[in-house]
Amino acid sequence: MPEAGASVRHRHAGVASAGRVAGRFGVTHVAMESMGVYGKPVWNVLEGRFALLLVNATHIKNVPGRKTDGKDCAWISVADQEIARRSREMEEADQLLDTIPGVNQVTARALVAEIGTRMQRFPTAQSGASWAGLCPGNHESAGKRLSWQPVREALWLRRVLVQVGLGD
Repeated sequence: MPEAGASVRHRHAGVASAGRVAGRFGVTHVAMESMGVYGKPVWNVLEGRFALLLVNATHIKNVPGRKTDGKDCAWISVADQEIARRSREMEEADQLLDTIPGVNQVTARALVAEIGTRMQRFPTAQSGASWAGLCPGNHESAGKRLSWQPVREALWLRRVLVQVGLGD
């Protein structure tokens, strides 16, 4: 019976060899659909040689069309390029927001995460404040206070903006 470690060494050598071949063909990114205990050694062998992407198998299965490794790779490559493009947009927004007094890098990232980078959806500053649930309002009629609930969708945004306003 062969030694248990010999099998592991054999698989490690096979993955390393596949990585060298892929590198010769100009492969720069490797996407793995799962990261269970079986995927970790593969990840460890390829780490540092390639840009590794851990992708959700459910999302990959939702890619339209017939499933082949080649088509999956092409789709993942397009998705990766889109993520890189949007990341650059967010970095630019982070840098711009970081120039506002009271807004640091963490706050800027929280604002971009909550609002996005396209402010055209808010025609005025007032509509943006209303969306964030920060508009002052008179929730009273005939001397009675009316029930009022803050906008739940913008809970984190409101908290970040209040901290900026308080100078924390």
